[in-house]
Amino acid sequence: MATTRFWSLKGNIVKALDYVLDLKDHQRKTGGGSYIETNMTTGSPALAGYMMKNGQTSRNNKNVGYHFQISLPVGEGDEQVCMEIAREWMDRISGGQAQYVVAVHNNTNNIHAHIIADAYLKNGKQWEISWIKEKNRFRSAADQVCKEHGLSVLENEYSKGMTYKEWMDRNAPDSKHAMLKKTLDYVIPRVSSMDDLKSYMRA
Repeated sequence: MATTRFWSLKGNIVKALDYVLDLKDHQRKTGGGSYIETNMTTGSPALAGYMMKNGQTSRNNKNVGYHFQISLPVGEGDEQVCMEIAREWMDRISGGQAQYVVAVHNNTNNIHAHIIADAYLKNGKQWEISWIKEKNRFRSAADQVCKEHGLSVLENEYSKGMTYKEWMDRNAPDSKHAMLKKTLDYVIPRVSSMDDLKSYMRA
């Protein structure tokens, strides 16, 4: 099962892109630059950040872009498969409208892709994302793409989330009533009379 992460980017999007392209370390994490791509018209992943930045100079947007990460299961897939999954995933979650750069890193136990996406879509509209609202859809899309590529998927992991009340009920300490019920459920099979029960409960 692929894992997915997401961050909103503030400030200078070029710096975020330089980081994922691993420019300071001669692109060692990306096979010397072999595992980087962009779907932007610039054609050059290294210049895409400047293109994104320049396109935002006259707009009022607190987010300059988004940083996504999708990680393959340990021991599954290779750099090219990861690249294909990242591209397909981005196209699905954005309806084919996202402008992005993908950099696949192979310096950890599991191959993973970093994606820097413009805050504006191909149609010129601002891409507004709330991870809380979108996380299940993003993860479901990632699972579907992985399944199509023959990677493992944990079925139904994201099928139903708990409400806040359900989470509180599950994690809250036992009430006095619940503690009394548990105690009686434990004691009653172990006593033979009401007197025994009273003695046990006093103890």
